[in-house]
Amino acid sequence: MAYFQASVLVEHIVAHYGEGTIGDLLRAYGDGLDTEEALAQSGLNFDVLQASFDVAVEARFGDLRRAMLGPEEEVSAAEPEDRLAMLRSLGEEHPGSFPVQMALGRALQADREIEAAARAFEVAVELAPAATGASSPRVPLAEIAVEQGNSRLAMDYLETHLEYDHRDIESARRLASLAEEFGDERRRRRAYELIVEIDPFDSIPHQALGQLAKARDDYGTAAREFEVSLAIGPIDRVATHVDLAETYLSDERVDDAKREVINALEIAPAYERALELLLQIVEAGG
Repeated sequence: MAYFQASVLVEHIVAHYGEGTIGDLLRAYGDGLDTEEALAQSGLNFDVLQASFDVAVEARFGDLRRAMLGPEEEVSAAEPEDRLAMLRSLGEEHPGSFPVQMALGRALQADREIEAAARAFEVAVELAPAATGASSPRVPLAEIAVEQGNSRLAMDYLETHLEYDHRDIESARRLASLAEEFGDERRRRRAYELIVEIDPFDSIPHQALGQLAKARDDYGTAAREFEVSLAIGPIDRVATHVDLAETYLSDERVDDAKREVINALEIAPAYERALELLLQIVEAGG
């Protein structure tokens, strides 16, 4: 939170006083001055800066701050049998409360009132578009879209969610699965790249990225991804050796291709893909 506030303050100072003022402040701090002295030396007045910063923060985040308000005690105090009825009432009383709309959406989803739940989550999206983690309304909206047979809409929700929440590996894996199902190579690539960023020791996305790169004739990237997958330990080591061999052969690295085919055949001597590829390598002079 402190970092967030500091970054917004820096943006504010740059926008209103210029980048040079930040440099002046840093030099003043480097000289050992305290905040008030540093501001004064940089030509700033603490009270004036605070007042203008408060106005800027309210303009930028005021709606979001108000959306985060809600009758939390009433929501948490509701008995299970009365919870949905209370949340319906609170939803009408506090239509601009993100916590109320999220709680209402979850309760409606649990009660199998799917369309009403989707409406509540959509309101929550409008109130806090950048909500992340367990508070993101786009994740349950994606679940509902899948349940209603609209997987493409589900991918839209997940992709937008992941633009805000880069650490949600489960949503990234769900997006990858849906993209595989529908042959959406752009989303498939984006999802697997995100998974690799979060968990670089998962061999599956490396293998998938290698296949995507090979399909677009990017043999350098494909070889690297297959090599990483083999180093980590793929589920199907034989197939990965052959994928790498095919990549090498397409890149005219015949000796490397032959080595990988032999590695595959040492594990599975009757593996048809490897035998066919070995024949191609021999015909190519390898």
